[in-house]
Order: sequence, then structure tokens, then C-alpha cells
Amino acid sequence: MREDIIRDVLIVMIAMTGVLVLAMVATAAPVITSHENNVTGAREHVPLDYGTTVLFSAAADESVTWTWTLDGVDQSVPHDNYTHTFTAGFGYYAVTVNATNTNGTDLHTWGIWENIETSAETVPTFTDTSYQMLLDSIDYPPNMEDFGKAMAHPFVQMLGVIFYLFIFGIPLLMMYIRQDNMTLPTTLLLLFGSIIIFMLPPQWQIIAGALMTLGFVGILFKLYKERER
Repeated sequence: MREDIIRDVLIVMIAMTGVLVLAMVATAAPVITSHENNVTGAREHVPLDYGTTVLFSAAADESVTWTWTLDGVDQSVPHDNYTHTFTAGFGYYAVTVNATNTNGTDLHTWGIWENIETSAETVPTFTDTSYQMLLDSIDYPPNMEDFGKAMAHPFVQMLGVIFYLFIFGIPLLMMYIRQDNMTLPTTLLLLFGSIIIFMLPPQWQIIAGALMTLGFVGILFKLYKERER
């Protein structure tokens, strides 16, 4: 008799446990068992270029109602997939899917990073030759010859090598006109010409050298004539 009572109690306890387990299973909230997108697969972080179209999809272990939101805004898509083209601009966005039924809700969120929009047009560039020449001339070790070429380069680009005639020839010519004498301009030509000549283009170095030689001969000739008096 005693064994029968114990057996009946055990049967009742097992039955109640089974009913409780079934009740818990029946009332458990749905679970999103898989989620993916066509860009990064199952990864939750989705980096995109501007204008990329992404297909998101999800699956649950129960029959559910699907709700998709973009940055908290309902997209009115009651399906297990959602497609969106990202053209809102550079920044971070969140796509969330909700799986809901009478037992509860489960959700999953993708983090979207949209890169800045790029243009296919070619951006015009400026010539930095003069700037680079100047940097090179003052870099270690500094070079005064290269520094002079760098300083003159922008003007030579605009005027050509005639620039050297303007900057050196005209002042010497004005000295000659004012003094009616070639002694001072020729002396300056000899003093500074030996330094400046290396800054000139190759085709001008020969001409400058010839002028310096002519000036030197002229000074010697003048001294000779004065000694004869």
C-alpha cells in the first residue's frame, strides 16, 4: 500500500513537471536563429560605399511578425527580408529587425557605415615644381645656386628666360644711361655675375660669360687708355 502511494506521487510529480516544461516552451519568446546580409554575410558591422544596395534577411524559430526599422523609423516591411539603397550620405546608420508574436519579441541590429560620396571627375591639380625646388634648396645641405633657381622659377615659367634680361640687363642699362659710363655697370656685372651665372639656364650661361668677358676686356682697355694720357 505504501509503495503504491509513493508510485502515484512520483507519477503526479513527473506529469506536473512535463506540463510545466510544455507550458514554458509554449510561452517562450521567439528567437532569431539566423541573420545575414549580401555584403558582409553574418557580420553585424556593414561598411558600404555611397549608393550600395543591401539585402538583409533573418529567420526565427517560431511563426512571427516581422518589423524592420532604419534608425528607429518603421520601414513598413512585414517580411523576413529587407532591401535598402544607402544614399543618405556619409555617416552611421542602424538597421533593426524585430521578430514578434504573442509570446514576446526578439531583435537584431546591423551597424551600417556609409562612406563619403566620391566623384568620378578628375580634380585639376596645380604645379608645385617651384615649391618643391625651394624645399630641396634649403634642405640639408642647403644650396644657394638651387635656391636662386627656385626663386626665379615662377617668373621664368611665365616670361621665359627673357626674365633674366629684365632683372639683370635693365638695371645695368639704366645705370649706363644715367651715368653715361659703363664702369659701374660693368663692375657690378663682374662682381655679381660670377655668382648669378650658375643660376642661369645653360643657353644663357654662354651669353652671360661672353658679356662678362667683354666687360672685363673693356675695363682693361679703359685703364690702358687712361695710363697713356
